[in-house]
Amino acid sequence: MNISDLLDLIEAHDYMADNQISAIRRQLASGSLDMTIEELVQFLLDKQRLTKYQAKKLLSEVKSGVKADSIGASSGRQTSGKWAGDDAAEDFGGGDLGGLDDFPTSGDAMGGDDPLGLGGSGFGTEEEEGDPLGGEEEETGKGKKKKKKKSGHTKKETRKNQWDSPLLLFGGGGLVLLVLVGGLLYFWLMFDSGDEMFQAAEQSYRSGSYVQAATEYEKFIERFPDHPNAPLAEVRYGMSSVWHAVEGGANWESALTTTQKVLPEIDTLPAFDEARPELASLLPEIAGGLAENAQLSSDLDKKKHLAELASASMELVNDPNYLPTSLREAQQSRIDSIEMNLIRVRRDIERDQARNETLAAIEKATAEGKFQEVYQLRRSLLNGYPGLRTDEALNKAVSTAATSLVDQVTPISDFPAPATDDPAMDSTFAQLTFVQHEPALPADPNSDVAVFRLDGTAYAVELNTGRLLWRRYVGVANDAQAITWTSNDGQSLAGLIDSTRNQFLAINKRTGKLVWRQDFGSELFRPQVLDGVIYLAELDGKVWKLSGDSGEVEAAVTLPQKVAAPVGMLSEVAGVYVVAEHSNVFALSTKDLKCVEVVPVGHEVGTITVAPTGTLRHLFLFENAGLEFSFVHLYSVGAGGGQAKLTQDTIRQPGRVVVNPSISDSRVVVTNDRGEVLIYEVNMATKDDPVRLVAATKSDSADPIIGYTGVDRGTLWVCGNRMTRYVMQLSRGSVVRKMVDHDGDTFVAPPMIVGDQIIHARRNSDALGFVVQSQRIAANKLTNIWETTIGTPTAGPAFKLEGAKSPLVVTSRGAVFDLPNVEPGSSQIVDKTQAKLDVTTQHYQFMGAAAVDPKNQVFYPPNDETRSLVVDTTNGKVTARLIAWEIPSTPRDCPPLLWNKHVLVPTKMGQILVVDPITGAADVQPYQPELAFGEQVEWAPPVAVGGGEPSVILSDRLNSLYRLGILDTPEPHLASLEQVKLGESMSGSMAVAGLMLVGVSSQGDHDVLRLFQLPEMAEQPSIEIKSDVIYPPKEAKGRVYCATAGEGLLAIQDDFTLAWSRPLEGRQVVSGPLPIGDKLAVSFAQGEVWLLNANSGEVVQTFDVGEPLVDGLSWSNDQLWAHGYDGTLHRIPVEDAK
Repeated sequence: MNISDLLDLIEAHDYMADNQISAIRRQLASGSLDMTIEELVQFLLDKQRLTKYQAKKLLSEVKSGVKADSIGASSGRQTSGKWAGDDAAEDFGGGDLGGLDDFPTSGDAMGGDDPLGLGGSGFGTEEEEGDPLGGEEEETGKGKKKKKKKSGHTKKETRKNQWDSPLLLFGGGGLVLLVLVGGLLYFWLMFDSGDEMFQAAEQSYRSGSYVQAATEYEKFIERFPDHPNAPLAEVRYGMSSVWHAVEGGANWESALTTTQKVLPEIDTLPAFDEARPELASLLPEIAGGLAENAQLSSDLDKKKHLAELASASMELVNDPNYLPTSLREAQQSRIDSIEMNLIRVRRDIERDQARNETLAAIEKATAEGKFQEVYQLRRSLLNGYPGLRTDEALNKAVSTAATSLVDQVTPISDFPAPATDDPAMDSTFAQLTFVQHEPALPADPNSDVAVFRLDGTAYAVELNTGRLLWRRYVGVANDAQAITWTSNDGQSLAGLIDSTRNQFLAINKRTGKLVWRQDFGSELFRPQVLDGVIYLAELDGKVWKLSGDSGEVEAAVTLPQKVAAPVGMLSEVAGVYVVAEHSNVFALSTKDLKCVEVVPVGHEVGTITVAPTGTLRHLFLFENAGLEFSFVHLYSVGAGGGQAKLTQDTIRQPGRVVVNPSISDSRVVVTNDRGEVLIYEVNMATKDDPVRLVAATKSDSADPIIGYTGVDRGTLWVCGNRMTRYVMQLSRGSVVRKMVDHDGDTFVAPPMIVGDQIIHARRNSDALGFVVQSQRIAANKLTNIWETTIGTPTAGPAFKLEGAKSPLVVTSRGAVFDLPNVEPGSSQIVDKTQAKLDVTTQHYQFMGAAAVDPKNQVFYPPNDETRSLVVDTTNGKVTARLIAWEIPSTPRDCPPLLWNKHVLVPTKMGQILVVDPITGAADVQPYQPELAFGEQVEWAPPVAVGGGEPSVILSDRLNSLYRLGILDTPEPHLASLEQVKLGESMSGSMAVAGLMLVGVSSQGDHDVLRLFQLPEMAEQPSIEIKSDVIYPPKEAKGRVYCATAGEGLLAIQDDFTLAWSRPLEGRQVVSGPLPIGDKLAVSFAQGEVWLLNANSGEVVQTFDVGEPLVDGLSWSNDQLWAHGYDGTLHRIPVEDAK
């Protein structure tokens, strides 16, 4: 649509006079009318040639593309017939142009009185608007033509015949010419209006030709600054620059710079809304590109610069003027991802800055020879940034520092001399060790002997027969199994670490006699033996080379770091590998322990606990780097132990390695704490990654498992919470399970495979003590050869039965042994039982005992069992009988009590059941207190009350005391004789002495001893103490004794007063007081036994058996026996006991 069309519309609507329209057309034809349609309409509106209604209607039709020929002629025009082609239109005179006199002309100054500043030529003067054909030549009388002179006014001539004029010919030709020129002018105006130029730019923009689009928008804006689409073109022009900068993503920094420059220039334009949807994707794209580049950059300064740019870019993203909420929602996940990347980048920057600072500090510490400071610097850095653990620069710096440690390994010149005396065994104490041995095979002096370290005690077992040869306590602080070697004089020796004295003992395996010992200053690690030489490391960093024959020191060095694990050796390498507390492994020469190399492994404190191992000159180091995984560090080493080189990347494997792996030719068999087995193979022919995992098993247990392995000719034995036999099919990458035995038992030592026998040690799941067993290996089963049960605690003190030749001792498994008389200082193995239960299908665990009558002793079952053990001499010999109680299997958490020839069994349901100890019959009805539905009772252990009316007292640990007795009518039943409500609850155990009841209550940060008068249970003034009761009240010789953490051992008289107290200085009472004449015997967990004056509490004698004691003091045949934790009885050499 152009101005000519507009004029046609005006003419069709008859909005203006014809002569005015014609004048505008002439102005348009001459090219001097330089204005847009909108400007012309505004001009005519201002000159009151159009009304507002007419102007709006015209502009609406122009925008809609309405043509004049589609509009019917107005009624006035139809009447007058004056269209542009009528004859009357030939009058091109000025007509009535008074209203357009100030139509802009070319002579008008821009911005003058013309309100629109249009410029261009005005309408012609009167002369110029006269006859368009004026100025023709006239014919003179002489036949010559002369030019007619123009004057200021030409008079219009008239003719008789208006058709008789030559002007018609020229007029017609001129009309045709005008039509042609008008058509050309129309197309030129259409092309030059700017619409097509804008559309062309839009097409380039949409097609992604942003450089071309920018050029076209720029030309459009320059040529048509007032075009309606000019504001949009300016926005598109700016966005073309942004798009061009973003395209390809090669230079995000440039893209940000362009964006930061362009957006302020266009964000105030009316058409800026058109850019926001594009910015919603562009701005996050720029920020994401910068953040990603910052993340990928390895240069710290560049990373910081890019991070700052990314942050600046995010400011644009977060500006609601550029990215309003309505558009942000669709991009939120992308924005969140960018922000997370920026957080990582900032952390990386902080990490790299910290790393650079640490590297500088490490370099300084290395120059000063301070490796411990190097480690602390590295540790501090890794605490904040664990990912730097594998950082090449950091590891290189630590490695450089470690290399300097070679010169800090210093030799020891002052060697301690070995000793041959044995103070631990040369004592006045006698020992009795009770053993169950099946079958009773005769001794075989030619048999080899195996030494098992089980819970701090070493047991020597004859392999052919299973006989226990000797026992020795060596301390629970170390679980290192014995090493064995043969001396030059033919003795078969076992090496043991005594952790109680920090000694290394060389013991004759058969006799148990000490050959030599060496004393050290700190904790010892399990040694290695090579060609009769012992290599041993101490915690404090000392490494020793000892002669296996004499114990003399052949070489010793002190490392600049503490030691973390047992020493390791490879059979093909003359080197000893010592794992330092952290970071390093020291390679020492086997000849003189000279340091040949320091291997910088980079492990943390406490992460390597097993000895370095390996095969075919490949060193394996197992680092427990996490709670659920471990690393395998692999090095190839030279023949002298040094020249360690990483053969391949560190292997990450599941689980933690806590047991020394087994070596079988080129294979290393590893177990983890999940019960899985991993088999690695070393292939020397492979240059890249010579070590590979060839087979592995899967765990079937969620609980931690310690698994020991044994390998023999393609068969793998794994002993963890069961014993499993596998066949290794490594060519197929698998191990096939063939057999499972002893399911549920816990194995406590590596199995031994000797010929067709496998010897193993385990703990049963349902009984105390250990079972050492030998089984013959068949194709698909194991056949028992012998079984020895050792380390079983006693079930109570020694006791006498009428008709028995000697006092008796019963183990918790139900085996009955004689208690012989022994000489002071002697040790005896008692492996002949007087009676026992059949434990073929089930094991037992009895605890606590009481004498029913002179011929019967009852032993109580655990809380989840209802079968007791009765040892009797009714038939003239000692027998052990299992008595089934005729009561329901009701949950219990309180031990039974033998009272008035009945056994009381308190239950959580509140019932106090009564059974006959000899028959198990429930011939007395139980007592049931009143309880709410679902309520349970946590009974305190009941205590018996003597006197004329036998009764028993119980506490519900809340606010009630009950005194119960048996009533015979209407039928025998247990009934309440007295019940007392307490103001405060009774939380602990009780004891009765005469008519005094002593109980314990908790009161804030200390306990209170509460006293009651019997039989009415009237409470008396309590005894105030300032600490907690650590040993419950016990009755002895008419007094009640208990121990507190602060006051010590207390003696309470039956008149409710404190008789005396004896400080214990941190000792823990486990048994007693046991009356011996006018003295009291008390035993302590640490191994001490005291004899106290019963009247004053003064300590008369003290003894130390040198090993832990448990509940149990026995006085029999004028001999005092203290019960050891593994069932061993220690005779205490008391003097003047009566």
